[in-house]
Amino acid sequence: MGFALKGLAPLLNGGLNQVGDPYTPDAWDSGARAYEVAVLEYFARLAGALPGEVCGYVAFSSGEALLQGLTAAQRRLPEACVYASDQAHDSVRRACELVRMELVTVGSLPGGRMDPEELRLQVLQRRGRGGAVVVATFGTTMRGAVDDVRVLRAAGGEVYVHVDAAGGGLVAAHTRPEPNWSFAHGADSLNVSGHPVLGVPVPAAGVSLVRRALLPEAAGGECIAATDRTPACSCSDLACLLLWARLRSLGRAGVAALVGRC
Repeated sequence: MGFALKGLAPLLNGGLNQVGDPYTPDAWDSGARAYEVAVLEYFARLAGALPGEVCGYVAFSSGEALLQGLTAAQRRLPEACVYASDQAHDSVRRACELVRMELVTVGSLPGGRMDPEELRLQVLQRRGRGGAVVVATFGTTMRGAVDDVRVLRAAGGEVYVHVDAAGGGLVAAHTRPEPNWSFAHGADSLNVSGHPVLGVPVPAAGVSLVRRALLPEAAGGECIAATDRTPACSCSDLACLLLWARLRSLGRAGVAALVGRC
């Protein structure tokens, strides 16, 4: 919690609600969009994405960012089940209830990682369900276990992989050798939290990133038909600015050092 906030207090004197897509300025722009895009580009690079390959937004929570990933998955594989380990965060179950997708719980190995052989068998039993949506967890809540994206992607048939990297994404990006967790390793979407490692003091600091090709074209318009792909239709500019300020104050070397201390 070494984030010095006093100098950012004047931000609370403004209206910091953002309507619409962070990549498309409109009449309601509070001026924070450029900061949000910079934050998204930072996390996209950390997560192994090429320029323009992914797009996203700063969500109200990492759980909402996970919901955005499952929404994209459902659009791609509407009949598929969601497969997650018994060590996955409870937000996976809640997200599945919201998008009305069947959740299949897969057993874990002694260290807490999802059992890839059980996953393969579970997918095989449901091979008529139009593919599989696999939620890989990087940094499980109780054991800190990490799932291997490349291994889970080989479950069989058409597979969409979402990575819940809420607590472990920043750690993964600064680990050498880097584990298989990111877009570079086969992820289709992922969520990261700015709260546990960076110490942003508001929960509204989840980062959602999805491969651009998996999202629909955003419809244009103002307010009641805003250019938008997000579930909530409005975002917290305060969270965007706090994330940007934290990353800017640390720099890349500072983030790496912070992760090392953690």
